[in-house]
Amino acid sequence: MDLTRACKAEGSYIDKSIAITAVNLVRNLRLPPDDIEDIKQDLWMDLLLRLPAYDPERSSLRTFITRLVRNKRENLRESYRAMKRDVWKAGPSLDEEIELEDGVAGRRGDLLNSDDYDQNVRGRNLTALARLELSIDIRAVLRGLDEEQLIICQLIEDAPSLVAVARALGMSRPTLYQRLAVLRGRFRELKN
Repeated sequence: MDLTRACKAEGSYIDKSIAITAVNLVRNLRLPPDDIEDIKQDLWMDLLLRLPAYDPERSSLRTFITRLVRNKRENLRESYRAMKRDVWKAGPSLDEEIELEDGVAGRRGDLLNSDDYDQNVRGRNLTALARLELSIDIRAVLRGLDEEQLIICQLIEDAPSLVAVARALGMSRPTLYQRLAVLRGRFRELKN
């Protein structure tokens, strides 16, 4: 199944589901109506980040989308309730006007770089330089792998689960796990 084509087919359902969820969340939590667009954006970001994990053998795309939106809704609900319990947890607004370098006025958001964004929004702790160095190390390990190991690595990157990888390779899961143990050993050498 082509995920892009399937998502286009479900586009109106996704839009409607996200819009309804955002409006209901704003209404239930008594948030200002201006927050609807922010909540919709949070729901879209979560959906887009998690969509590659979709496995058509486990559920339909519509069910997967519904569950993602519902789970993110509950996470947002808990976050907003936590902020109401302790207003100091919310942090400053990115639109807040502050004095930047050399006395120039600007927004707090102008101070953020991609590393700050990745760490705070996507949960990544590596700087751009660290990600580059890691990428170089990974390429070096990949050059030393045999053809079967490279195929396993590619399938792990593309497949939604290890079960799908084992099926694609026509091997049992225990055999795949043995091969993965060897691969992990090769990648562990990066730490040393």
